Amino acid sequence: MTGFIPERVLLRLDLLEDTIASASNATAGQHACLSLLRGTLLLGVAARGYAGFGEAAWDVFHAGSVRFGNAYPILDGTMTVPVPASWYGRKNAPDLRDARDLSRETPAKGERLARIGDKWIADDGGFGTPVQVYRRKTAIDRVNGRARESALFGYVALAAGQSFWSEILFAPTLADEARRRVLDQMTADTVFLGRSRGAEFGETRISVVKDLAPPLPPGGGVVEAGRERVRLYLLSDVAMIDDATGLPAHTPRPEQFGLPAEWELDDERTFLHRGAWSPFNAFRRSFDPERQVWRLGGVVTFTGRALTRDEARDCMDSLADGVGLYRHDGLGRVVAEPWCLERIPRPAALAVAAPASAVVPAERPSGTLITWLERRHDERRLTIDAERLAAGFEEALIALYRRLWREADQAGRRRADITPSRAQWGGVRDIAAGTEPARLDHALFDGEEGYCASGVGGRSWRSAYPWNPLTRAIGQPTSCADLLRSLVGCRDLGPELNRLLPSAPDLRPRLARLALASLADRMPRRIAALEREMRT
Repeated sequence: MTGFIPERVLLRLDLLEDTIASASNATAGQHACLSLLRGTLLLGVAARGYAGFGEAAWDVFHAGSVRFGNAYPILDGTMTVPVPASWYGRKNAPDLRDARDLSRETPAKGERLARIGDKWIADDGGFGTPVQVYRRKTAIDRVNGRARESALFGYVALAAGQSFWSEILFAPTLADEARRRVLDQMTADTVFLGRSRGAEFGETRISVVKDLAPPLPPGGGVVEAGRERVRLYLLSDVAMIDDATGLPAHTPRPEQFGLPAEWELDDERTFLHRGAWSPFNAFRRSFDPERQVWRLGGVVTFTGRALTRDEARDCMDSLADGVGLYRHDGLGRVVAEPWCLERIPRPAALAVAAPASAVVPAERPSGTLITWLERRHDERRLTIDAERLAAGFEEALIALYRRLWREADQAGRRRADITPSRAQWGGVRDIAAGTEPARLDHALFDGEEGYCASGVGGRSWRSAYPWNPLTRAIGQPTSCADLLRSLVGCRDLGPELNRLLPSAPDLRPRLARLALASLADRMPRRIAALEREMRT
């Protein structure tokens, strides 16, 4: 790269292959993928040319003169930031389209709200989440050339074809030649990020962007003199140490962010979530110290007397330099009073989650070995997937119960006449335990003998509401019996639950039976909880 190198450089990362950005470096247990790329990955890319930096290597990699920021999603062509933790929506259906910022308003007494989930927001109102894919592989036994026993594994990864934005911040004292070498190391050729870089994952192209502005202002935002309240938005994880004990800090203090020490934390307007993770250092082949952090998206609110001009400037200077530890890894980015705490942009529609992949996906290999491996994997996952399927139907049924009960209350009808009772779910549990998977549909829905179709109790299973909680189809009459038929037949499940179905069709009745038994065991407790909730 030629020409003057500014202190703040905006980067664009284009994923050419699926990229595994693991939330944890654990090699066993449930694997989760982040929806961003941590700054430690970019630091690692630059560090691969460590020897070429000469004497400047100390300043670049150890003295904190270069801060490698996290890479955040670009959705629908727009750079995004994490949704603030203070944004809440309606319980059971939190949505950005009716979000409220609890850092500036207080919910009404008895109002039931839930935090908006893991989403990303742009200042024009677009929002969404990056696309993730699941890839399954197996290790091969070198002796016989067959799949190694118990060595089938899978990864969740960010799908190829998506883009992310990041920033590199250079200290004013860092020489221009060192800045240029950092950028050349990252942009001269494609790089590989994340786990399993040698196994068809992680190829990425990084380029410098000069004609776009990042979604948040330079430094740490603007703090005006005279303010008596300051809200701080965590653009990245923050690892803070208590100066008195040397241990990780659990409660934010104003002086940690450059505010007067006599200011106080406003607990009711502060929304923090804590976590811990340890980056893996490939050069030392070991883990770096664990980072105990306040998660990105958090909101911290302090109040006190009016700030003087010098105090406001001190706060802005502190935030511009970053706060806490591991700032070279992308931690410590905090912004005061950003636009996402001043207003909630109201989107007209969901943003496109990601552009079309630039990589042509490989066709599924054919052959007896692949078929056997897939079936073996599906059989081992039946119990886990059945529990997840049951949990999805549990939420759908409770949502349907809630709407039917509200209608019954308004019409003066008995709730027991339009929804199955807890005892009726006990009957479903007995049928699931004592019936072959292939005969479940007959045992439950046969017109003359079916448990959910015949007798006086059958009416409660057939009461419908014009909304399908699985597919979100408005105007589609749906009853509890309809939902159970979808479960038993493994059809019309909606996009989220469809992913749980095994590829082998003959395994689906077994999955449905396990899920039905689990669902029937869960429902009496949930119905009792809903009764208590709607009494209040």
